[in-house]
Amino acid sequence: MSRKSRRGSHRRMSAAEAVKASQLIGEQIREKADSQPKPIANPVEIYKNGEWKIVDKSDYDFPFPFKLTLTPTWCLSVLENRNPLNRRIQDTRVEKYARSILNKEWETINNGFGFYEDGTLADGQHRLWAIVESAQPVDAIVVFGMKKSAMTAIDEGKSRTNVDVGRLMGLDVTNSKISTTNFILEMKGIKQQMSRQQLLDFYETHTQAVTFVSSRINVRGVAKAPIMAPIVRAWYNVDRSRLARFCEILQSGIINNDTETAAFRLRDWLIQTKSNNSGTFRIEVYQKTESALVYFFDGRPMTKLTRCKEEQFPLPHERVGSPV
Repeated sequence: MSRKSRRGSHRRMSAAEAVKASQLIGEQIREKADSQPKPIANPVEIYKNGEWKIVDKSDYDFPFPFKLTLTPTWCLSVLENRNPLNRRIQDTRVEKYARSILNKEWETINNGFGFYEDGTLADGQHRLWAIVESAQPVDAIVVFGMKKSAMTAIDEGKSRTNVDVGRLMGLDVTNSKISTTNFILEMKGIKQQMSRQQLLDFYETHTQAVTFVSSRINVRGVAKAPIMAPIVRAWYNVDRSRLARFCEILQSGIINNDTETAAFRLRDWLIQTKSNNSGTFRIEVYQKTESALVYFFDGRPMTKLTRCKEEQFPLPHERVGSPV
C-alpha cells in the first residue's frame, strides 16, 4: 500500500461521528460504574442464607425477625466475635437452659435473640452458651437491626412467674403452693438445676398433698413454705386424719392432751421467733417442723423443740425400690 493510500485510510472523523463515538464511550463508562457495588447508605448487618451480609436499612422493615436453626458452632462464633459488651455470665442459668435443650423442653418462642444494626449481640448470650454446652442445634426466632437505644428496653417487660405459667396451663396453683414444692426441691439441693417445666411438673405431681396442707393452715407466721413442705412429705407417710389434727393445732393453738404438745411447741416458737429469709433460718424451721411431726406421731410430749438432721418423710419415688 502506498503512503498516499495509508494516509487515506486514516481520515479524520466528522463532527457527527466524533459526537457519536463520545456518547458510546460514555455509555460504556456508565455501564461499568453501574456494575460496581454501590456504597450502602444505611448499612445493617444480618445473617441470612448461611452468611453474614450487609444490607441497606430500606431493604427490610427493621427490626426484622428470621427463624433460624442455631448450631453450636454458629453460637460460639457469635459469642467470640459479636459479643463485645454484655452482662456477666451466670453458669447456673446456662446449665439450666442446656438441660432444657437436652430434655427436649426447648420451645421456639417470639423472643430470645437479638442483634444491633452493626451485627453485635443485643440479647441472648446465656441461651447461646446453653446451645454450645448442649452441643445440640435449636430453632429460634432471631431479630436483626435493633437500634442501640433499644438496650434500655430489653427485659423491661413483666416476666411471667411460675404461678402465672401454671395458671395458664390450667393448674390450681398459688404463690404459697408453688413455694412449698419449690422448698422441697430446695432442701434436696436440686431446685436451681430444674427448668420451669420440671418445677411445674413436680408441683402437679404433689398437688393433692399441697392442697391438703394449704387448705388447713393460713395463719400468719405459720403458713410458710419451710413449715408446709415437711407436712406435705408427711402426707405420704402417716395417718392423714392425724396429720389434719396437727395442722389444726398449728392453725388454732389449742391442744387436747400432752400427746399434742409437739404441734403447740412448734406453733408457739414460730409466732414468737422473728423470722427472716436467710437460708440458715429456713432450714432450721424445716428441721424443727420435722421434729415436731415425729414427736406428734409418736405421741410423745415435747418440752423443747429440737431439730431433725435427717429427712424423716420420703416422697413415694424416694423410697427404696421405687422408680425414680
